[in-house]
Amino acid sequence: MSAWALPQLSTDELQAIRRLLDARDASRHLTAEKCNGFYTVGMQLYRQGNYERASHFFKFLRHHRPMEYRYLLAHALSLKMQHQYDAALKALSAASLLERDNPEPLLHAAECLFACSRTEPAIALMKEVEKLAKGQEKYRGLIDRAEGWLALAAQA
Repeated sequence: MSAWALPQLSTDELQAIRRLLDARDASRHLTAEKCNGFYTVGMQLYRQGNYERASHFFKFLRHHRPMEYRYLLAHALSLKMQHQYDAALKALSAASLLERDNPEPLLHAAECLFACSRTEPAIALMKEVEKLAKGQEKYRGLIDRAEGWLALAAQA
């Protein structure tokens, strides 16, 4: 087991948590349309390289829709781009719990770990990325990145 491990929750536990959080969210009167608007602005800022401002939009969305994968991931990536690796790792952990079969948050978590010179757990996560993505063409880019990181680690 790697030094950076995700807690193991059952599907029933995740669904119970999602129901509780969704009930809380429903009371906030923030429509999906408004959330999409905030997300769009955040993504525009992110694409322009304004990661700090983008992270404010994504943090707001995470607060109001904590079980929405794309908001968690976007917030995590904006933190990663600001070199706030510990905070990014926490958000990536939450995102990976929501989509356990998606290797993307693991890849980004491994890159954060490499940036923090935590090579062993980073390598373990990159190998997990390869396993999860294997045989799925939609993850070809992630596989290529993971292989590139593993090749660099092997040279070190």
